[in-house]
Amino acid sequence: MRKILFFSIIALIYATVSMAAVFQPTVMEISVQDMVPYNFDGSDVEIPVNIAGQGGSFWLVITTKDQGPSIGRVQNGFLGWHTVNNIDTTVYVSPPYPRQTGDTSITWNGMSDTRNGSGQVAPGTYNYYVYGFDDQSTRQIASAYIKGSPPWDGTYVYPIENDENGNPLANPMFVGTLVWYQCPQEVVEPFRTGNHFKWTLGTDPYDRNGLQTTHCGIYNERSNLAYGAENQLINGPAVFNPQDFNIFYHCCLKPYNKIATMFKWAFIPDGEAVMDETFLGWEEVTWDEKDVLLDIWSCPAGCYTDGNNIFINATNTEGTFTDAEWNVIRIVSFDGEILVNEAQIPDYFMPDDVGAQGKINCQIRDIWARAQNEIIMLPTGCCLHEMIDASPLYEHDDPTLIWSNGNGDFFMDIQWRADDESPWACLHNAEYEEQRTNSVCVDKHYFTTIDVEYGGLVSFGVECPDGFSIAMLRYKDETVENAHHKTGTTIIDYGSNFDGYYTGAKPGVMEDESNWESYDKPELNFVATDTAGGVISSEVAVDEDDQVAFVVDQNSPNPFNPTTTIGFTIPEDANVTVEVFNVAGQKVETLVNGHMNAGQHNVVWDASGFSNGVYFYTVKAGEFAKTMKMTLLK
Repeated sequence: MRKILFFSIIALIYATVSMAAVFQPTVMEISVQDMVPYNFDGSDVEIPVNIAGQGGSFWLVITTKDQGPSIGRVQNGFLGWHTVNNIDTTVYVSPPYPRQTGDTSITWNGMSDTRNGSGQVAPGTYNYYVYGFDDQSTRQIASAYIKGSPPWDGTYVYPIENDENGNPLANPMFVGTLVWYQCPQEVVEPFRTGNHFKWTLGTDPYDRNGLQTTHCGIYNERSNLAYGAENQLINGPAVFNPQDFNIFYHCCLKPYNKIATMFKWAFIPDGEAVMDETFLGWEEVTWDEKDVLLDIWSCPAGCYTDGNNIFINATNTEGTFTDAEWNVIRIVSFDGEILVNEAQIPDYFMPDDVGAQGKINCQIRDIWARAQNEIIMLPTGCCLHEMIDASPLYEHDDPTLIWSNGNGDFFMDIQWRADDESPWACLHNAEYEEQRTNSVCVDKHYFTTIDVEYGGLVSFGVECPDGFSIAMLRYKDETVENAHHKTGTTIIDYGSNFDGYYTGAKPGVMEDESNWESYDKPELNFVATDTAGGVISSEVAVDEDDQVAFVVDQNSPNPFNPTTTIGFTIPEDANVTVEVFNVAGQKVETLVNGHMNAGQHNVVWDASGFSNGVYFYTVKAGEFAKTMKMTLLK
């Protein structure tokens, strides 16, 4: 009997391990032609599109190309809501096109967007993009222990796409800070602050061993009773050192004294973090935080990075400081040098837009960067969001505006009431449960996604690379029950097997809306998205001899199992290589290495010995080279 029981237990354990499912999402991959010829004569042009992995809704976006200096600084839209400054600007955004996987196309007739004054777009050369979003599938859980950033705090969760040497990670990571009122009780003590984490995608979402945590021992319990006590310390969102993931930084707030400083810590997995006593701290720097709400709603200063330095926003009080301008950014190096001690961002000071609460400041809450010093800033109680070049801040000058969107009527509507004395206001007014911006993220083509709450059945809005709006969208499983309080969306986008949106807001987890401590259990979910781009032009040159161009075709079929054909055309005799790489940039196979004649060629890759995932193939012929993406699905 004991032997039977023993083997039964072994069988149960084996079955449990076997049933544990790793997180392996179906990503969306959009492929388009590098060049599409068009005469701009009012006729329809069919833009070929290949969709692999996951279908959904797709938008065509046309922008100018290399025309930023000639465009200059331009304001347009309602009350001058949209500003571009010496950058290429959007001329057309299509309606959504539902599309499934496979070869398809999107039609354009050469007309501009009606918001820019409908008319025929002038002949020339333009960028075109296809943005796609999976609005057909419910969200897929990626982790049951972390979640998107909370709606009233800064960015507590963000992705890491490259390793400490700058190479693409095969499995990206999420790092950040566990929000104190949403920490899994089986992981940390309830209501204990100072907890930070790492989570690598690709593991079982329900496996506790996938979560690494560390605790900073100077922080105590944070609750309604303790908040604002004289000895209270609160940590803000952390940032990890991109060259050493075992080092992280965060700001520390003393609400009672309205001051803050910054600490550096060593991450000790599932243990107590170790403070670096030589890095800043109270004895080296004490920042005046002007105004701090002595309750749960005051958001400690957050740390963010452009990969080079640490950007810090001031403690956020949703603009309640009404005595003077207070929209501050600070910049600190990873070594602790204070590069910018206190820089005001003037666009967020709105003394002429005072609402019922008397607010005059927007106050920046979220920051996102994909390139050095190119910073997107998002407040919580204000419609204005913008991208800046932060370089002038180091010289104590105002930042250079790249684009801004401060619209109160067409997009990211913070406060619009037809019966108001003023028909439009940018600053938050607590009399209304109006839509609020929640989080911001940017893909590799600089399409911006902004989460919203109090917007009904709306999950987020998407903008073009110049801040021009595309649409307000919602997830397939968005419901009325979770429409008010939501958690932020972030994005992974570097050609990995995990590219897509990651959001913590999922239906059915609101336990008691009257008890904010119980809302939304920790959970991070995946939704597919992708963007691809090319050039559409009336200036495609063909020489007198009709010489062929260098062209690399999308592999076919794609996705494939296990073989696929790669086609390419070379304009002249040349030494040719065709090589295959994995997402970590490692060469896994050479398909061609030799001399070829001018013309069209095909090569077949047999991937029988390779695992599922995204791969890249590079065709080089003389001075020409091109890399394309393909997906192996077994």
